[in-house]
Amino acid sequence: MIRNFKILGESVLKNDAYNSMSELEKIKSYLFYQSIVPNQKDPAEFAIAINFDTKKKQFRFELDKEIRRDNRLYFFAFSVGAPRDKKKFLATNAMEPLYSIVFSDAIDYLKKIRSDKKSKKRIDKIIDPVYDALLETMQQTYYIEQEKGFILNKELMAPDQKEEFNQIEQELLEKQKNSTPIPIIEVYKKFIEKKFPQITIAMIKIDGKHILDFDQYRDAYIQLVYYDLFERFFIKDVIIKNHSCHLCNSKTECTGKISFPMNFFGTTNSLFFGDLDNKKKLLDSFSICRDCLQEVKTGMKYIANSLNEYLLGIPCYLIPEFDEAESDFEKKYSLIFKLLKTDKKGYQHEIDEINLLIKKSDKKSFAFCLLFYDSPPGKQDFTVLKLISHLEYRQLKESLKFFDHYNSLYSLYQFDNNIHVTINTIRNLLFQSQKKSDAKTYRKDLLDLFSDFVYGKSISYHMCIKRFINKFKHTFLDSKRNVNKLSAFQLIIILSVFNSIKPLTGVKKMSMTNGNVLTTVYDERFIKFFETHKEIYENEFHRQGLFLLGTLINTIISEQLKKRIKNEDSNTSAKGLSSTFMKKLNFNGISPRRVQRLVAEVKNYSQIYNIYEPKGIWGNIMDRLQGIEQSSLNGEEIVFYILTGISFSNYLAMTHATKKQGEKIDGNN
Repeated sequence: MIRNFKILGESVLKNDAYNSMSELEKIKSYLFYQSIVPNQKDPAEFAIAINFDTKKKQFRFELDKEIRRDNRLYFFAFSVGAPRDKKKFLATNAMEPLYSIVFSDAIDYLKKIRSDKKSKKRIDKIIDPVYDALLETMQQTYYIEQEKGFILNKELMAPDQKEEFNQIEQELLEKQKNSTPIPIIEVYKKFIEKKFPQITIAMIKIDGKHILDFDQYRDAYIQLVYYDLFERFFIKDVIIKNHSCHLCNSKTECTGKISFPMNFFGTTNSLFFGDLDNKKKLLDSFSICRDCLQEVKTGMKYIANSLNEYLLGIPCYLIPEFDEAESDFEKKYSLIFKLLKTDKKGYQHEIDEINLLIKKSDKKSFAFCLLFYDSPPGKQDFTVLKLISHLEYRQLKESLKFFDHYNSLYSLYQFDNNIHVTINTIRNLLFQSQKKSDAKTYRKDLLDLFSDFVYGKSISYHMCIKRFINKFKHTFLDSKRNVNKLSAFQLIIILSVFNSIKPLTGVKKMSMTNGNVLTTVYDERFIKFFETHKEIYENEFHRQGLFLLGTLINTIISEQLKKRIKNEDSNTSAKGLSSTFMKKLNFNGISPRRVQRLVAEVKNYSQIYNIYEPKGIWGNIMDRLQGIEQSSLNGEEIVFYILTGISFSNYLAMTHATKKQGEKIDGNN
């Protein structure tokens, strides 16, 4: 996978005409892709600056430019490092280092690297001592030393803010029971929290200007950032001259001391990323040259910033699989996320967009990886949950077209409440929201199923039924949640999508001594439904009989709800299902031996409510359910096929209502 990052990084830099730049321009270009991407929000957010006025000898916290992508180069901000790292970035994603240790840490950092013979030689060439002098001046003028490091001298705060600051300090003193002084850093935290609750980017300004606006300091600051994020790996004693790079195979200056922002290579690449030691020459070590390291880290950052989305509710990186560097690749890959997450227009719209881009390029298809991960906020942890590698776009789009086929067949896009079937529907129907302790298993099972789907593998019919009934049962028993009355119908569509890609496993055909039935179903809509989903219903008379029984149960439920909600809002019809005939269905499973008893109860309720019975329906049911006591259907399947009849009847009712409403609108027009 690391080769994918390398070629992606090469493509990104190539698009900027990287090779034709001066050395300093190359450094700035590389650092640009390592910098924080300021994502615009609504309502707008702004960067927060500490502005030092060198004439008045005071400072002020103030709003700076709006957080927008087109301000990325202006901010030139970098994420704070690990807790023990020295803080030296003057534009970053945290405020605390800026009002405490940023200048003292930067001074210590420069002193340390200037004290080393190898690094001093390099640092003296690229960082003018005038920058060290600036740091010393800012530190001595505006900061005071305390027990644990340094802190901004509150006495130099702008008068209006100082008054507010003192008031907050007094409030904190009054809240505590003793007279112990409040640590000044805690007052700053409270002050910032109250005045600027949202901080995405924080920065240092001097006399209203960013450090990059000063000719005498700009280049030195850029070189310092570059040294910290890149150059230092080629300065210290881990450097190996005339060594083979594991990526490009060239014999050149290499390093084995690698710091990558995504620590998962041991699980996703055959190369073990141990430190390269010139003395030990470990067989499991990994070496990389200067050019390759720049490209790899650029590729990684690009993915983290531009190809990072939540998919199925789980954070995911999309990693392009390049054969060689490409230009104009960004839109093609970003559309893949849009394609996989689509929930409104169907998949064809995005497919057409991607196809148009492919048509303009030389390649007819392309491949990529989906890496699902867990990285808790504020922690250095990075756990790979699932890697789906070498996923071909051509194969994926053909699989997604089956969703569009069934959504169009049943005109599901005509409804306002988004009942059409997508990848997200699979998650919603089959996976119960889990407690935090069960999240690991939940995500693994979900991603395993998604992986089987996108790879075109055969999926277990029984697993889908079992998961569906379990999810439906929990939803039905939870009085606070609405029941999706079309869910079983939607699952039949999903099973047909799976089967269209590759036949389902475990769909056992029924065995009856009498292989035929004597009665004919008169409702053409039911006949068409059985034919459309023939992998489930063709010659499966027990399943057909249970489906037809479900259609009658739905009619009973409708009559019961009409009587209950005459003076109640429409939402009650969904939440009140537990008070209808539905409560007679055992969602833990109905034994084949108990089906005839259920049939008798349905018949009894049909007479009580005097429901409309379609022509020949009882004959169809009794004919098709004969011998079910000896069938191989399990209890969950029996419940499911009853629910499909209930669900499909609800779909027909919604279709009728939508059509009737449309006719009324047309009549008015």
